[in-house]
Amino acid sequence: MSFDREHGLALLFAAVLLAEILLISQTVDAYQLVMNGRAQGLLAAFGYLGQVAKWLVLSAVIAGLLLQSRWQAYFQRASAQFCWRRCMTIGGVHAVCYGFLFYLSWLIFGGTTAQAQSLGLVPLIAWLLAACATFVSWLLMLVSAQEVKRFVWREGVMLVAALLIAAVVWWLATLSANLWGPMADATFSLAAFWLQLLGAADIYIDPADKIMGAGDFFVHVANACSGYEGIGLVLAFTSVYLWVHRQEFRFPQALLLFPLGALCIWLLNSLRISLLVLLGAYVSPDVAVGGFHSQAGWLSFIATSVGLLWLAGKITFFNQSDVPVPASQAAIPPNNTNSEQAVATLIPVVVLLAATLVTSSLSAGFDYLYPIRLCAVLVALCWVWRALALPKLTLSWLPVLAGLVVAVLWGVMLGDTSVGDKRVQDGLDGLSPALALAWLACRFVGSVVTVPIAEELAFRGYLLCKFSRSESYVTGPIPFVLTGMAISSLAFGALHGAWLAGTVAGLFYGLVRWRSDSIWPSIVAHSVTNAALFIFAVAAGRWGLL
Repeated sequence: MSFDREHGLALLFAAVLLAEILLISQTVDAYQLVMNGRAQGLLAAFGYLGQVAKWLVLSAVIAGLLLQSRWQAYFQRASAQFCWRRCMTIGGVHAVCYGFLFYLSWLIFGGTTAQAQSLGLVPLIAWLLAACATFVSWLLMLVSAQEVKRFVWREGVMLVAALLIAAVVWWLATLSANLWGPMADATFSLAAFWLQLLGAADIYIDPADKIMGAGDFFVHVANACSGYEGIGLVLAFTSVYLWVHRQEFRFPQALLLFPLGALCIWLLNSLRISLLVLLGAYVSPDVAVGGFHSQAGWLSFIATSVGLLWLAGKITFFNQSDVPVPASQAAIPPNNTNSEQAVATLIPVVVLLAATLVTSSLSAGFDYLYPIRLCAVLVALCWVWRALALPKLTLSWLPVLAGLVVAVLWGVMLGDTSVGDKRVQDGLDGLSPALALAWLACRFVGSVVTVPIAEELAFRGYLLCKFSRSESYVTGPIPFVLTGMAISSLAFGALHGAWLAGTVAGLFYGLVRWRSDSIWPSIVAHSVTNAALFIFAVAAGRWGLL
């Protein structure tokens, strides 16, 4: 068995655990035990299993960051030692353990709280044992017990540190919720100031209940509208950007970008609330609530992020552009090909995001302006096509198979799409047959052509290659770097409303790119996924899948 085949099998079986977790999480909901408040004893603690799972995922991410310099060696050794016979033998035990775990999950969480309470302690303890046995048997399918013992012995301190750091981060996140009240008060006051400054008539402002409005349109500024989410996104974006380009910046001066970004996004958030009131009062309440309310926040985030990038690149206080170049390097003419190609891989997705947010914010539910989005991305692709220097397209079975698998997983993980189905169907019913057909044609071209190209250039072209330390963004093989695969997939998932399904899709497309010599196979896989989903959506009326 060759190393490449072992590598692929290890990755395939590593995906088994993710699929099993998704199946249970989509079937039962443990948090209902907390919501109804009638669970007692150990059963009440079981209601927080979802929170424990999130803590463990956060711990795994932190452990990945702490051990990023050594993960590659561990992964290669585990892949080289992968044994098909051991995997099949232990796989049978794993299937039995998982089947028992699934049955107990359905037994405990599938009925009412009273039914679960009557089961006693034995099923709960059995569930814990089955969960541990499922994880251990899955782990032993991939690596030997000796290799697991060696890893825990060498990296035990780091693993414990990751668990503790994740716990502290979780505690701080919970503690920060207590600050939402004061932050919401400040946000409300600033939004009221913007509303008055913009000269709106018939303004109504109630600081006690945090209600403001104009005319006959009113909104309640809840604590969640205080702007913490936007501030968190900007801080995370700035952290990643400074880390990736750390050699280009001056420290500690560059750290001032953090408070500048937080202040900017907070000011834009308060302005968003005031504009929401004006839009609902004088233009359309449906557009204000259905489109602008959800999309203006992303517009603010993009504007702030782009502004920080421009500021960091133009002002020498933050960067090292004025640092003299050594004489040994001055004689070497700079090669700007890679930098131009990097910018070219990002421009289409930036245009796509901007066009999406603008058209969505001007629509109430159904995006009538989707053709504008399609045209904008087409223009962007034509503009950067020469700089991309893409190789010739060649087809193979791998991207087609991966695309079909992602389409199936996407449909399963999205679950109920009835709300989206009705929204699109009502929008199509409101158009004439000719306009509805034209809209669907534009949506098909966008889903199968422009969107896959724009998104794959950004996530598998720029981001994955950047974190995988590849010299080229669109051609040539790339090394397997766990950090690059994880970051690019998580970022891809964050871009989509269904973040978990998006992250899984990003992993598949990333693996296709890793197994290929250019960006084209991942684009083809993405196109196959969207084409399959589009055909199924049209045939079954599942418009929410689009």
